[in-house]
Amino acid sequence: MGAHPLEIVPDTTGADGLRVLIEASPDGFLVHDVAGRILDVNARFCRDLGYSRAELIGLTVDEISCGRSPAANARLWAAAVPGTAVTVSQIAVRKDRTTYPAEVRLTCQMVAGRKLFMAFARGLGRPLPPRIGALELSARERAREAQSVYGTLRAVMDSADDVIAFQDRLGRCLMLNRSAEALAGLPRGEILGRNAIEIFGDAIGARLREKEEAVLSTGACSVTEEVFPVDGGERIFLITRSPHRNERDEIDGLVSIARDVTDLRERARLAEARLKQANLSLEEEKLALSQRTAELGRQAGEDALTGIANRRRFDEALERACLHAARTRQPLALAMIDVDFFKLYNDRYGHVQGDAALRRVADILAGAVRRPYDLAARYGGEEFVLLLPGTDQPRRVLEDIATELARARLPHAASPVSPFVTMSCGCVVVADPAAVASADIIGESDKALYRAKQEGRDRIVVTRF
Repeated sequence: MGAHPLEIVPDTTGADGLRVLIEASPDGFLVHDVAGRILDVNARFCRDLGYSRAELIGLTVDEISCGRSPAANARLWAAAVPGTAVTVSQIAVRKDRTTYPAEVRLTCQMVAGRKLFMAFARGLGRPLPPRIGALELSARERAREAQSVYGTLRAVMDSADDVIAFQDRLGRCLMLNRSAEALAGLPRGEILGRNAIEIFGDAIGARLREKEEAVLSTGACSVTEEVFPVDGGERIFLITRSPHRNERDEIDGLVSIARDVTDLRERARLAEARLKQANLSLEEEKLALSQRTAELGRQAGEDALTGIANRRRFDEALERACLHAARTRQPLALAMIDVDFFKLYNDRYGHVQGDAALRRVADILAGAVRRPYDLAARYGGEEFVLLLPGTDQPRRVLEDIATELARARLPHAASPVSPFVTMSCGCVVVADPAAVASADIIGESDKALYRAKQEGRDRIVVTRF
């Protein structure tokens, strides 16, 4: 919405009314010439910098700021075209030499043949403006100052992008700028003397009047968002309402300044949507990474040839099983299984067929593992292990494995004990795992396997330890 001249009713009090609006602004205001000399300021600007108005008049912009170099400021002012505006970032310097960041909306105008600059300065992160009280200047001083800067103030209002209006205690509009006319969609003559309901209709007007009445009754400023129909669409305006007090400190009206924040809200919405999408993508990446980590962990504990647990996973499982058995005082069984005469099998049938035979044996062992804490693993070469926590009678399980292997009828013409692949098994049952180290359990199981081989292979030997 473009900037338009301020309309004042009645014109004879225009200068005073304009001064009221400038003093009611939530932002600091100043006027300076092309050399940077400060010609006028409002009370907000004085409070922000800690100076009195008399102290600021005559100083230069370079003396109260340090965000831009004097040379950069001089180039900006020299190149500025009257009627144009620009927003710059500055670092304001207070009287006590502390600083704060500020956003400055700078407008260039030709006033009485002079190139002047009107600036609204907003301190970033500054709290909402305090309640507007009576002007500090006396009536005579205010009148004299208003007369001297009347042209300047009119130029400022001409360049304002915001909607500005002044209303009496009944909500009737007494003063407005052209931006306010454009928002209402009515000429000035149809707005002056009417309230929000008469201007905007019942739906919007009732909400506006409710908020206006709250400010007039409490004397406290308010900042709200309202949605207005504009050019066939909807625009969001941030409205700052401040009560105006007369010389007797009585609230006699209301100053409203409305800023179109639709684009800002849309950018915020898009930024939030992008953030949500980024978070979603991050969650997806985290899930994929977690799945990949789990897969790598599984692969790290899996035998590449047979697909059952490998030696590393078996060692970890045995340690956990021993600790658990020691705490619960339960027995533990460990069987070591060796494919009989497997070297002769490889020599006769080749390594490819040998690998297939090992996979078949591994499948049989995996099928015998029925409880979640049981484990079948390839120990190395043609040796396998079967871990059975909480078991003191493992023979039946081991015999079922031998029977299943016999049913497989894997030919082994080179075996001295059978025409088919067989196995030897040595198993140890530990009644009190708390008194035995895991290495000793493996050793005892290996001794039982050795006995099975010594006694002719294709058999099961179970010992207790």
